[in-house]
Amino acid sequence: MSKLLMKFGDLALETFLLHQMLESGSPAVLIAIFTIVVASNALICAVMMFVPYKRAPRAETFVDILFDFLIAIASTPRTYTEWENPTNVTEKLTHLAATGDLQTIQVTNRYLGELPEELRRCNGLKHLSLEYTHTQALPTWIKEFTKLEYLHVESKFTSPMTVLPDDMFDDMSSLTFMHFAAFMTMTKLPSFQ
Repeated sequence: MSKLLMKFGDLALETFLLHQMLESGSPAVLIAIFTIVVASNALICAVMMFVPYKRAPRAETFVDILFDFLIAIASTPRTYTEWENPTNVTEKLTHLAATGDLQTIQVTNRYLGELPEELRRCNGLKHLSLEYTHTQALPTWIKEFTKLEYLHVESKFTSPMTVLPDDMFDDMSSLTFMHFAAFMTMTKLPSFQ
């Protein structure tokens, strides 16, 4: 029953946001995209009512991942200059993290020198993937992501990861996948016990 109420609350919030966008005169393209997302979410909520109870968690996880990936912060660089000086997405990630709702973050070929402090609000984060982002250190508060299941950090050779907090994995009991690459200058990894 609580999940049903959450779904109704979610749909009510999305409808309110759409109304606000229409009233403020937002660009038509943005309104069209948001309308498609809201309508798709409503349709999926209705379909989920007919999914057998034992399959509902898997289907719900799939739907959540699908909607999480609608916000993509990734694209392939077209030139060497774009590869060496990628677009800075720190401000965009700061804005997206402000609500504390992010569960999946995938940043590839973009500049993210450090994780923004606002990301700490996302205590339900399950998937973190940073590839070629110029991130050279993870903050000490990374250990607060106790629900993290997937961690992929791949450094650039020109700006490799240099340090990970010693107690980073102490409370990450949900972590089932981890991939670290190009940590050439790092001499010690945190304890995995």
